[in-house]
Amino acid sequence: MLAAFAVLSGGRPQADIVVPSKPNAVERLAAEELAYHLGKMGGCEFKTISEDTLASSSAKGHFFVGATRAAKSAGLDGAAMGMEEWRVRTSGGSVFLVGRDAVRGSVTDLWAKSSRGTLYAVYDFLCKSCGVKWLWPGESGEVVPKRRDFSVGEGDVRGSMRIGMRLFYGMREKPSPDGFVGFRDAAAREKYYADTAKFLMRQRLGTRRSIRGGHCFQQYWKRFGESHPEYFNMLPDGRRRPLDGDKSGASVTMCVSEPGLWRQIAEDAKAGMERTKAAGGEIY
Repeated sequence: MLAAFAVLSGGRPQADIVVPSKPNAVERLAAEELAYHLGKMGGCEFKTISEDTLASSSAKGHFFVGATRAAKSAGLDGAAMGMEEWRVRTSGGSVFLVGRDAVRGSVTDLWAKSSRGTLYAVYDFLCKSCGVKWLWPGESGEVVPKRRDFSVGEGDVRGSMRIGMRLFYGMREKPSPDGFVGFRDAAAREKYYADTAKFLMRQRLGTRRSIRGGHCFQQYWKRFGESHPEYFNMLPDGRRRPLDGDKSGASVTMCVSEPGLWRQIAEDAKAGMERTKAAGGEIY
């Protein structure tokens, strides 16, 4: 691969970061993340400028972040891409970092049905071209190789998130207002949540789909405790029943080797899909 773009030379930046004249929230965050990591890599400061002031730039090269005019002139249009799709192209003295951006609410709210394509283009470049890794939340978990001289070669990389919903329960942008369990004070809690939200975003967790979910078998004891006791796990006392103290039946465990249970789960899933269709929802 030919070295086409000098990022650092002798510990000095050889490029600036260019954003559209009116950047959206994703483009602003993407530019911040790019400047932060490149600066940490070289021990220097990378400037971010508006494309409107590009003519006065003295930099030898440019990182074009998002829907800039330069990107569109190069045939790169994030709006024409699919949700959570991005592209990284290095050509001559330019690196184009472009993606589909469509955000509902806060850009850092990973539960919102959104697309952060431009941000993912930046993360793709940082990981694959710069060797950046994030091992855990907070600055101590950031692995950014130190370099005085760094160039990247010609390339054109496309990417997208294959899984439409990448979340887990309890993942929140901000803490709940009640209590400080596990934290020495409110400031420590705020920092933990902020660091964790940023870490999870860098790992590209998020969603472009709204998929409803819940607990699967909490009603099964009420439905089948008498008619199909074989659906339930046999406890050490030789009985099939909910756990001690549970009057609701929600804590019952299932006999996963029972074919009748398999059929019942399939029937319930089919019925659930029919209800979703009837309500105008999507089936994935």
